[in-house]
Amino acid sequence: MADFRNDSPMKVDETSSNYYTVTLQLPPFDPSTFDPEDVPENLRKEWDREPDLYVRDGTQLDPKDATSAKQIYRRLNGHSVSPAVFALGKNPYPGLRVRAYVPLLGEMTPEYDDTLPWMGDNAFLHFITPDELMALGCVNSETSDGLPVSPQFKLDTQTVLTADTNRHAKAKIIGNNDGIHPCFQRTNFLETDDRDYECLKPTLRIVTKMMEMEGVMDLWYALGQPLHTGPANKMLDDENIPHRICYTGRSTHLDRLETKWEATQLRDFIKFRWAPLSHERTYAITHSIEDKTGFRGTPESHTCTIELESRYRYILTGGMAYDPTKYNPAASSEDAHLRLQFHLALVILHEMSHAWFFNVRSEFVTPFVNDHRIAEEGFEGEATISKGNIITPLEVNVQLPTLPFGMAARAWPGAHHSDEWWIKASAAKYGIPFDTRYAVPMKFIKQFFNDDFWNHRVKRFGPGALTNFKSVGLRHRMSKTKFFPPESPRVKRKRDQATGLDVDDPEIEPDAVFPQVTIGIIYADGALSALGKEIPTIPRPAKMARIEEEDTIEVEAQEDRTAEDDIEDSGYGEGLLEGEDPAEDKDEEGDTDMGDGSDDYEDEEEEDADEELESSPAQDKCCMS
Repeated sequence: MADFRNDSPMKVDETSSNYYTVTLQLPPFDPSTFDPEDVPENLRKEWDREPDLYVRDGTQLDPKDATSAKQIYRRLNGHSVSPAVFALGKNPYPGLRVRAYVPLLGEMTPEYDDTLPWMGDNAFLHFITPDELMALGCVNSETSDGLPVSPQFKLDTQTVLTADTNRHAKAKIIGNNDGIHPCFQRTNFLETDDRDYECLKPTLRIVTKMMEMEGVMDLWYALGQPLHTGPANKMLDDENIPHRICYTGRSTHLDRLETKWEATQLRDFIKFRWAPLSHERTYAITHSIEDKTGFRGTPESHTCTIELESRYRYILTGGMAYDPTKYNPAASSEDAHLRLQFHLALVILHEMSHAWFFNVRSEFVTPFVNDHRIAEEGFEGEATISKGNIITPLEVNVQLPTLPFGMAARAWPGAHHSDEWWIKASAAKYGIPFDTRYAVPMKFIKQFFNDDFWNHRVKRFGPGALTNFKSVGLRHRMSKTKFFPPESPRVKRKRDQATGLDVDDPEIEPDAVFPQVTIGIIYADGALSALGKEIPTIPRPAKMARIEEEDTIEVEAQEDRTAEDDIEDSGYGEGLLEGEDPAEDKDEEGDTDMGDGSDDYEDEEEEDADEELESSPAQDKCCMS
């Protein structure tokens, strides 16, 4: 066992008495005797503070050369970053460390975690700088994007100035309420004053538009039909979880119109309120009210109350404690405000999917959608907007509702993981080859605030989900993900109709860019290693790349070995959801959401968040950070 009294190679102990002094010299530190598990908790806390950053370029210090336990511990627990991120230093955004008391919320702004670097567990920002995201239009809008915010998505300042601010007064219907879904009627918002509601209207109009999209109505239709019983599943059977499935893509136009009408009736079976949820690292929670029957009237259907994080209201009504420029001076306050509204719209859509299912279900279960390995109807609702991806904040060391560093997209279910969800298979079982986080350009977000986009969306983009949400991405290989104990250690299979043989059926990320590259920084026109070296890419379909180039592509992607080590060993890689998120992860995001680095496909950040949630997965549902 290592001697933790050694802080240097020549540590000296001196013991004195009234008669003489004895000087004892401890033996030199031997790195081969060091075991991190032997480090006392009090020393861990001290040594973890202000972790070191390093670039894995062959010049970093070797733990084997350490001359003290502290030195080897800090080298083992340093954070690998790209040269560009390393050049920023340890404290490029000092505002992250500044706390302030917020009287209107009765709480402090988040505390900086000095055991993590400025970007926290977010592996995306370990390798891609905020300046790079700025240049790509992922933090601030480009002036030439041609997407002005339409009047209905702007604040009616005149009405806000005259609105009542008494949260105990009777709700009044004021201002323009066109384009707001009946579920979001004024009287459904409890402990909310007229000004609060007026400031929320632009967001509610965006959620209303999202709820009218074909994919959302198709999902809600499927959730409202009798569920199918899936085949026996060892993981679910061991947990005594029923395997129920709903299938999307089977609704007709008339089915979706009927579902759309039914959704308006939900207005009498749902309420909203605000709550301080940041300590639970959730954005919102949907509670099922057990003593009230839902609008379908079945024994298992119940009305709902949705709690929204109170910091949203504080910021929407003008609170400045989370001013994004305090944390990222280059961020535009206007664009950050649009991101917050967009994110809140997704959060409300997420919770509305839970509320819908709670009101229409005929049995006390959480269904799996199609062949997805995770049952979580809230994220399924979000994923219908962006073609199988969920969009979450790009988190840093502290959780900031104003999203000063942008947002990221990640495939759902993909590599996500949480102990709070019903999961019927591991990511390894589904043969997921890699996990990618994409920064989301502001142009994608701003289109939701533009009338022309909504008026011509189907004509321009088709009736399905949107696909223009990807900018630069960070990808890691999933080859080391673990099978769960009950599973057979092989990828799931399906019957090949042409040959009659069973073949592997891995899950591929929808519309993946350069699917043959399993790890690296992904751009629309190429891929780079963490050190900025170009990775050869072959523009072939994913299936062809997997079948014909299984070996050669692996060599090409690893040509610069340090690039793979950088991303994997940073925590974004395989020991990874989030955390994901989660990753979002630990989630790489922290995935994310998400979500928010990670060691494994299991998202430690999301797991940490989930451990604080006390509700049953089938009863109360939340949108996690």
